[in-house]
Amino acid sequence: MSSDQVRRFGGTEPAEADGVQLGVTPELGELAAVAGLLVASALVRPEKATGMKVSSVKKKLKEKAFAPGVHRDEVLDVEDKIGVPLDEFLAVSIEGLQEVAPQIDL
Repeated sequence: MSSDQVRRFGGTEPAEADGVQLGVTPELGELAAVAGLLVASALVRPEKATGMKVSSVKKKLKEKAFAPGVHRDEVLDVEDKIGVPLDEFLAVSIEGLQEVAPQIDL
């Protein structure tokens, strides 16, 4: 996610850690959970992050055997915790992943 996207979801000024911008926000659990789900989803797709859709990520979210380390409750609670609908949160997260995909081979 870009720093503007993190701020939009309740973060403050971005911090730099190992070259990756991180928002200083209490919602990092939700961000980490959705990032893990998106990376896992991209890794099993032939085209990786290119063309990834919210509907396909939500389908993977329902499959408990897929990426079992992802804290699904944190992803599903995003609207209650930060006031952003899940579909919108996933869409913005996918956009963020697609922005950095070439740099991380996704």
